[in-house]
Amino acid sequence: DEYVESLEYMMWLKGIASYDANADDDKDGQTNYQEYVAGTNPFDPSDRLVVTSFRITDFENGGTKAAISFEYVGGHLYGVKATPELVKPAWMTRKAAKTSDGSEEDQVMPSADASDVGITTIYVTPTVGAKEEFFKLEAK
Repeated sequence: DEYVESLEYMMWLKGIASYDANADDDKDGQTNYQEYVAGTNPFDPSDRLVVTSFRITDFENGGTKAAISFEYVGGHLYGVKATPELVKPAWMTRKAAKTSDGSEEDQVMPSADASDVGITTIYVTPTVGAKEEFFKLEAK
């Protein structure tokens, strides 16, 4: 209900008459609903969920983590999926942590404060023995 009300108000301000959660009003490749879940503006193509960096990091304790940095919006949950190939991807939810040595969860909330925005990093343990692995960040 909150989503529909806030989107309808934004649409009224823009002079858009009908609501469609599956539409992509700003033509950025994300539906209006996906943008709501990510905390981005469905009428601004520059406002989107963006990965700012990705690296594989080896830690002193012998652990290896994929470090995924991205622009977040407080109060929203983010998760990671992975697949060993992109031809016929079989995306599987991967556990992630807010810190390199933290407990891993299916979903991570960088901040509970809805007014908090910025760049954060979450950590994912790569599959042992995988030749290659592809990751996808998602707002939940």
